[in-house]
Amino acid sequence: MASYKNSALLPAAINIADRITDRFRGGVIHRLCINISRSFGMSLTHRILSSGNSPESAWEHSVFYKAASSLVNLIPNLLHRLYANVRGPAETSLFCRYALPFFGKSALPLSGLLMLFMLIAPQEKWNNLYSLIITAVAFIMFYASCFTEPGKKADLASVGPWPVIFAFMTLLSLFWSKDFSMSLRFFFLGVTCMIKVILTVSAANDPRDLFRLIWLAAIGLCISSLYAVFQNYAGVEADEILTDLSLFGSMPGRVYSFFENPNSYANILVFFAPLMLAMTFYSPGTLLKICFGAVFALCCAALMMTYARGGYLALLFALFVLMLILCPKRVPFLIVLGFIAVPFLPASILNRLLSIFSASDSSTYTRGYIYSAMLGIIGKNPIYGVGLGPDALRYAIELSGVYKAQAVFIHAHNIYFQIWAEMGIFGLISFICAMFFTMRSGVRSIKKCTSPLLKGIIAGCVSGLAGSLIFGMTDYAWSYPRVMVMFWFVFAILAAAVKLSRVSGCK
Repeated sequence: MASYKNSALLPAAINIADRITDRFRGGVIHRLCINISRSFGMSLTHRILSSGNSPESAWEHSVFYKAASSLVNLIPNLLHRLYANVRGPAETSLFCRYALPFFGKSALPLSGLLMLFMLIAPQEKWNNLYSLIITAVAFIMFYASCFTEPGKKADLASVGPWPVIFAFMTLLSLFWSKDFSMSLRFFFLGVTCMIKVILTVSAANDPRDLFRLIWLAAIGLCISSLYAVFQNYAGVEADEILTDLSLFGSMPGRVYSFFENPNSYANILVFFAPLMLAMTFYSPGTLLKICFGAVFALCCAALMMTYARGGYLALLFALFVLMLILCPKRVPFLIVLGFIAVPFLPASILNRLLSIFSASDSSTYTRGYIYSAMLGIIGKNPIYGVGLGPDALRYAIELSGVYKAQAVFIHAHNIYFQIWAEMGIFGLISFICAMFFTMRSGVRSIKKCTSPLLKGIIAGCVSGLAGSLIFGMTDYAWSYPRVMVMFWFVFAILAAAVKLSRVSGCK
């Protein structure tokens, strides 16, 4: 070591390093590093790591929020500036005085009418472009109304960080997809869902706004459930693709209403039925309570006729969550009542439930092959996934050869495997966090909220989403895109209700 210190090599190396450092300090790279460091110091990640705050508390101060909010509110901000320059003529314009406020008031009801239409449109007549176009029109109407209301804009702060991150992961999954064209179609469905969330959260200014949406959804549920009951009365031919006829040959055909697939229809009933029950107790007026109670009863009857075993368990779990939120002291009574009711169930439904534990059921052992294939494809692409959409996943499954069953692979039959395989681990994490933290915020807001209507809306949405997430362990209902849109519709109502509970003086 002494020989190195006495040599000319070390001083020369230090001199060179000092010169490089001096050049670096005044160079582009140095300035770039400083800017990155400062951005990180202002970022959501830094605030969480340094202060231990939750993402929700640091969300509005993050660089990611500011960038996303600026992008989403680019048009409203431009309209606000334009209005400031032409305020005098605009105030005297009949279009600005009457048409634009009408657009603002009609954007949310138009979104509700879309839900009604989606619940009663026959599958063979449905086109996913309908939901994209109508949602986009409603959002444009909301944007147009921002012209005469300077403070009005898209409220990403109330949407929260995790849904926005999930939307960002959806965008990234499009670009690293193994087949861009396959993923592009599904990406537009994701855009539809995100617009619906932003629109509902931003446009809802009163609990009655959300109640009107729920009322429109109740009309659609009533019509679709009545049609399902009629299907059961008229008779539905048993389908060997949907039912193992060797085990359930005597079971009636499974109803599906307007949705072609009984499991998808059951999923819709699972995340809407608890909301109908909550409105039975918390909606204003006796007549409305009776109407919502009737819709809830119809939903339960229709769900029984779908013979969706996962749907039965999911609805029971959803009702358990609803009781736990609103009246926890009566939960033991609900559990005892459930056990008492089991012997009185129709034999076809009881046998269907007991078949969950049957290894000979074709749907049970086929899922073994499916889950094995999913673990195989996830193991090959755990970080990024194979690309957005069920079509991209099927294409990747065919190329990889990890699926060994004779039946055609359709989807993962598990929402968590499906999202992980398509979008990678970060897509899955952002989805789970979006659900968990929004539902947690809902439960917390109920304890402080004094509005009975908001309490019922929040409790119904939380329990419905909880049931749907349980159902998602055994099925992937998003393979029917309008089911996916309706799922995010319930999520949007929840996020909007949480926002209103914070701003309406519920302390």
